[in-house]
Amino acid sequence: MESMENDESKRIIRRRVDYDHIKLPEPQGAGSEPIGERINTCLNAYVVDTHASVDAGFKHELVFNAITSKREFAVHTKGGKDDAIKLLRHRCLKKLVAIVMTKHAAHFSGGDENTIPLGFDNGCALYAPYQNEPLDGDIPLTDLPEELMELIHGIKELRYSVSFVERISLKGQDVAMRTAIQLTDVASWMKLDRTRHIQFDNKAYYTSTKCPDDRIDGVVKNGFAKSIRPIGAHLALQIDGKVSPFFKSQWLIEFCEDFCGQREIGLNRQLDQQISHLCVQTTHLPHNRIFQIKGIARMNANEMKFDMKEDSGEIRTTTVAYYFEDKYKMRLRYPDLPLIEERKGSKASYHPIEVLNVVEGQRVSNTKSSSVMIADLIMRAQKRPPELFKLIEEQAYKAYLDGSKHEFLEAYKFRITNKQLTSSADVVFSPTVLTANGKATDDMKFPEKWKLGNMDRFIQPAKCSGDMYCIVFERCYSDRDAEQAIENLFNAGKQRGMDIISRNVKIISMTSSFEELRSFMFSKVGKASAVIGFTATNTDCVSENLKLFEAETGIVTLHCTKKVIDQVLQGKPLACGNIMMKFNQKLGGINFKIAPPHELTKYSPNLAEASKSWFVKTRMFMGLFVSHAGPQSYADRSAGIAQSEPTVIGLSFTTLMATKHDGWWWMQEPGENLILDMVEHIVKALKVFREATGALPEDIVVYRNGKSEGEFKALSTESSHFEKAFSLVQDNYKPTITIIVTCVGSNYRMALDGGRGFDNVPPGTCLTPEGCNPFFKEFVMVSQRAIMGTARPIRNSVVFESQGKKGKLLAIDELKLITNALAYTTGIVTAPIALPAPIDSAEKVANRGRNNYKAMIFSAWPTTSSSGLPKELRHDGSANFFQKLTQRTETKIKNRHFWA
Repeated sequence: MESMENDESKRIIRRRVDYDHIKLPEPQGAGSEPIGERINTCLNAYVVDTHASVDAGFKHELVFNAITSKREFAVHTKGGKDDAIKLLRHRCLKKLVAIVMTKHAAHFSGGDENTIPLGFDNGCALYAPYQNEPLDGDIPLTDLPEELMELIHGIKELRYSVSFVERISLKGQDVAMRTAIQLTDVASWMKLDRTRHIQFDNKAYYTSTKCPDDRIDGVVKNGFAKSIRPIGAHLALQIDGKVSPFFKSQWLIEFCEDFCGQREIGLNRQLDQQISHLCVQTTHLPHNRIFQIKGIARMNANEMKFDMKEDSGEIRTTTVAYYFEDKYKMRLRYPDLPLIEERKGSKASYHPIEVLNVVEGQRVSNTKSSSVMIADLIMRAQKRPPELFKLIEEQAYKAYLDGSKHEFLEAYKFRITNKQLTSSADVVFSPTVLTANGKATDDMKFPEKWKLGNMDRFIQPAKCSGDMYCIVFERCYSDRDAEQAIENLFNAGKQRGMDIISRNVKIISMTSSFEELRSFMFSKVGKASAVIGFTATNTDCVSENLKLFEAETGIVTLHCTKKVIDQVLQGKPLACGNIMMKFNQKLGGINFKIAPPHELTKYSPNLAEASKSWFVKTRMFMGLFVSHAGPQSYADRSAGIAQSEPTVIGLSFTTLMATKHDGWWWMQEPGENLILDMVEHIVKALKVFREATGALPEDIVVYRNGKSEGEFKALSTESSHFEKAFSLVQDNYKPTITIIVTCVGSNYRMALDGGRGFDNVPPGTCLTPEGCNPFFKEFVMVSQRAIMGTARPIRNSVVFESQGKKGKLLAIDELKLITNALAYTTGIVTAPIALPAPIDSAEKVANRGRNNYKAMIFSAWPTTSSSGLPKELRHDGSANFFQKLTQRTETKIKNRHFWA
């Protein structure tokens, strides 16, 4: 049941660099002038009392090596990164550790008569309050856990070794160092009840409930995320509520039937995408095993033939169906259903769908979650502050993180208190929003919002005098309704100054066919100015295909669903205005601009003077977003096959003003946290800026996405790309530059502590230094209003700053006010969003690049080879493969806010 393919791809060599020598910018306290109204907040953090801690902890390495007849495996690295394999490996390692601890109890006692709890990180790190001597040995085969047999087949011998790695100081400020935090984090997990929780890194899930989505038929598990970090003068444990959908353990054929509904199980793109990378377990072998699905094969068990060697040595050709009947005495019930493909490096194996079972404990990724499931998750996650903070207390109690007796922390004389941290915060002043008529009208209900009335004109209205087309997909509207919708939209645009004529729009009816849309779009190259698409829902592939063809043809597209267009037909100003704001920006216009908060003149004269240079045209705001590829299959990694799916880098930057954005994406090899080479893109951005403004920027503020403090020093080295670009674009050119890492996924939650219970903090809330990490120049901010649920703050940390020949470095209070103001500058909504617009735009640009890459793959399905990729998207082993991929996928739209 195996086929062979030649693959000349080469293994990617990962870079290992030490960044410990790098110094980050010094922390900076608040200035003397007010930047907003002072309030009190409560954080989702508990104080970790370390004042009586032992002097040091000790890190060891405990490695298990499994030896087979062919090779030797380190157990902690064996298998893929899939949830099912990861959980299996964790269970296996914990049982192996328990065997070693029991066998050598005296060795691990540290000279104490009582057993000293040790911390194990589910990999190979072992933490103890004392130093252990080296140890090695082997475990009898009869004592090996079943999980190890599932993970590695044919084990002849299992050896283990314990070695000392380092001493970790736990006194004074050393307890806030990264190695000490890792020790504390591992120790705090050790009392978690593994029979009630499923743990993935810093998250744990429990309590399953039925999911209402019949197309997935999964379960939704509630849980929490945990992290340890310094906050103000304390070491703190942060807990945040989490929900995640999981695949249900069931027969794979049942899963496919549930997904397909009334349709027959067959070779279709949606099903192939849904089961790709899903882990399943065989049920017909003497020793069943778990593997990751590559996809749906093109043939069924009656059609798939292969050569089999008989006991006599004779080679004969047989089918999969006959093989199962002959080998396993199993007559397949569904031999006409397509087979399931498993990849083993350059080999492919094929399994009947009916002998496979979906493995429990696998999370449903965002790309495989239906709209019904996503809506259900949002509803579950949207807990108001009183409910959320009560839930956090319950989760802390269940995980023994509420101050209860915790032997693993007590071994280091640590104690988690039941005291939640509080911090003061400033509700920073909001920027002034300006239209062509002057200051925008304030919203009477929400002070951070504004209105674009009928008389408010765009700062720079777009002009579109050429032919335009409105495609009505799958007859979701009549031609008359489509014409009326276009007329209502264009009237709203003309009221704001846009030069567009509805009679230039031609109504076209079309199916959702990829080829039909592609043929139409390419036939209009050089003829059409824009294409507007109306669809019944947002769940089909039309939106993705329009984005792909927009990039390939250079024709601006706009996608609208029936839910929104129904409001347009009713003449609702808000719906018409929002769509035309997007359309104006996509056509090259500017909707509004911002100015510094007017309150500064009254309350903070020094900041008011400094603010005059914040949004001038000599300053560039830039966003960089790294969108990582999904994990490569273990089979491909083991075979040294270079991963074809790229990491996508999104770049956005401002030109004439803070609300005028440009940008593009490019591809690089996956698995790298750093941007490997962006010099040419920075040079290009600087030249675009100079062409738009007449000069190069004197100040550059960069927002770069990140995840944790452990990345900061590495990310700061990306400044070298800017320095090289400066020297290339012009001699002696050295602007002032600041690089800020924006962390979206932190566990921070904050609530307004008003004395009568918790409520959401107002938009623009920014914690004072007592609520931030004292070792970094950082600020934690909520720019948007939380209408539902509890606000999730964004953590911003300055990782690099350099004074140039012109411009000036910004103080921390200036950065707070500027960052909050940039949350107002997306141009397509009349309220602040969670992120500053440069990084929000960079993320959307990166998503466009990722979308177009995947749309190209799906467009070729199922005519592609068994590798699952069209030839032009498959890694050819060349050093410039991702550069060629960038050229293949780049957009032809230039100097436009095409991602609006």
